[in-house]
Amino acid sequence: MAARYGLKAQSCHLLGRMIFLCQNSQHDRKLRYSYLFDIICISSETNNIYVRILTFIGLIQYPIIRMNLISRAEELLLLAIWSLQDQSYGAMLRDYLVEATDEDWSIGVVYNTLDRLARKGFVRTSLGDPTPERGGRAKRYFHLTAEGVKSLERIRTVQNSLWSDLPILNLRNA
Repeated sequence: MAARYGLKAQSCHLLGRMIFLCQNSQHDRKLRYSYLFDIICISSETNNIYVRILTFIGLIQYPIIRMNLISRAEELLLLAIWSLQDQSYGAMLRDYLVEATDEDWSIGVVYNTLDRLARKGFVRTSLGDPTPERGGRAKRYFHLTAEGVKSLERIRTVQNSLWSDLPILNLRNA
């Protein structure tokens, strides 16, 4: 094996292969690449042991599989925006979700999720008028887009399909 790599050694054996994953985001967003390298252990005549990462062996391309379903938090926020209509701003959405789910929603989780939904194009934002109660700051309102409605319809279809295919459980033996 040492001769294969052009090395002079008493013993040389393959320890394994190292894979480096990367995605070429500039050119092809639909493929992910894996770079393969051989890792060998070399024992030289002076009994020094070296571990080397050797030359590039190959490149593997495989498609990136993206799931286009929204998360549960995204779904609940989209539904809250739909329900509250023109009153959909951060604090009101948080209060609505706390009441609806009986769970504590931090304002940070609400705004992070809303920002993610805006980046995905599922909601758009608008600023209201500044109010003295808020120190002259304006409220940021959230509005459902057509893409947001489509994502809600898709998740509802998937959930209905999964729920309808469930077998009846016999809980007597559980």
